[in-house]
Amino acid sequence: MARNPLIHPESPIDGKCLMQLKTLLESRPDSGEVRDLDLAMLMNVPVNRLSQLKRSRSSIYALGKQLDDEQDGVDDVPSLRPSQAILTRLLLRHPEFAPLPLRPTNSDVFELLAPFIPSEKQTGGSVLKSRKLGFAPLFGRSYISSYKMLTDMSEGSQNSSLPVVRLQMLIVGKYAEIFKTLLKEFSKDPSKTAQSLDQDLKETGWALLRNRDSFTDWMDD
Repeated sequence: MARNPLIHPESPIDGKCLMQLKTLLESRPDSGEVRDLDLAMLMNVPVNRLSQLKRSRSSIYALGKQLDDEQDGVDDVPSLRPSQAILTRLLLRHPEFAPLPLRPTNSDVFELLAPFIPSEKQTGGSVLKSRKLGFAPLFGRSYISSYKMLTDMSEGSQNSSLPVVRLQMLIVGKYAEIFKTLLKEFSKDPSKTAQSLDQDLKETGWALLRNRDSFTDWMDD
């Protein structure tokens, strides 16, 4: 039986295989668009390096070329690292090993953090505006960056740097743990044990928080 070249590339792994991986991940059931940020997180590289990674040659060919170029005074030869090539080949064969987490938007994260952001109401301003201004510094960015982060509604965290995204994922993950704990404590159904509730709350992070209304519809307003 002929092997699928999409899953089993016959040539050494290079940057083009990243686009094959993108296509394969997007073809999975219940999968959405796989963006550059998703691939960057899988490869553990900054987003601004991904375009270079997509054009990279296999390390098999680049190694010898790099030695020749060093003699000619050329140091930088774009190539996939062997560890990245191994990871790419593994994910092509087993895409289930690369679950892409649902990322919150900057506005989603702000909604969770807003009550805890210090604010100072200034003349002509508002508490909400003051809190928005203090959003970006929580992630090591300048105050002025808050406006860009909180007005970029459609792209979510696509334009945020990888460290910022990782911090935001940690935050929503912690909120999800707190939500799950409180839901167990306030559940009105005594027959619903903690174990059965855990089975219902299979989702984690933002995926769980986004669906929190469906778990609390029995609560009074």
